[in-house]
Amino acid sequence: MARMARTIQPAARPRSLLSTVKPALAVALGLCLLAACKSVPAIDPGKPPAMDPASVNTQPPASVSAAHSLGDVIIGLSTPTTSSATVQGVLDAAGARATPRLAFAVVRPMSGGFWVVRASSGDASATLDGAVAALRSTPGIASADPDRIMKIQR
Repeated sequence: MARMARTIQPAARPRSLLSTVKPALAVALGLCLLAACKSVPAIDPGKPPAMDPASVNTQPPASVSAAHSLGDVIIGLSTPTTSSATVQGVLDAAGARATPRLAFAVVRPMSGGFWVVRASSGDASATLDGAVAALRSTPGIASADPDRIMKIQR
């Protein structure tokens, strides 16, 4: 006698409560993360004040015309600091001693204690190389290099 093979079909499992709630939990978690991201302030309080765009002084003093921007310079201080006011004080001294008169404004801090500063002058004969030389001769500044795009020489 031929036995009939009986195929047993698994019974449909009832969906557990967890599997029906998973999508809702994922949506709720996503909304919580979104709300948390929006509540973070735009400027991290742990950052130096110069990181705050509102505190960056990009305008030269009134005695120097802003019409002649020389470019940006990357400086390294002898004693690293996170205070943009301290850096600006060193820059003001450098600009006052330079001939022709120069103005330097802090643009932003960089890693490793370096700062990007913008040089400007009301004198048309002023150059970026002259500004770099003035910064290099200033006490308290360990290094000064123009912030230029480097091209590979072949």
